[in-house]
Amino acid sequence: MGFLDVDGTRRPAPEPARVDVRVPVAVGTLLWMLAATVAGFAYGPLDADGLGWWLTAAIVGVVLGFVGLAVLLLRSER
Repeated sequence: MGFLDVDGTRRPAPEPARVDVRVPVAVGTLLWMLAATVAGFAYGPLDADGLGWWLTAAIVGVVLGFVGLAVLLLRSER
C-alpha cells in the first residue's frame, strides 16, 4: 500500500509513540556495571592477554549510562 492512499494523496504521519527510555538506559548501565565487576576481578588474566582495555570500556559504559540517566531525568523535569 505504501504511504499514499488510492487517490494518490499522502496520509498524515502517525503521532510519535510515548516511550519511557529510562528503564532500558538503567538496565544497560547495570549490565555495564556487571561487566566492569567481572573485568575487575579478571583483570590480571585479561591484561596478560592484552585485553585490559575491557575494564576501561566497561567503566566508560557505566559513566556514559549515568550521564544518560542524568540527562533523561533533567529533561523529564521540564
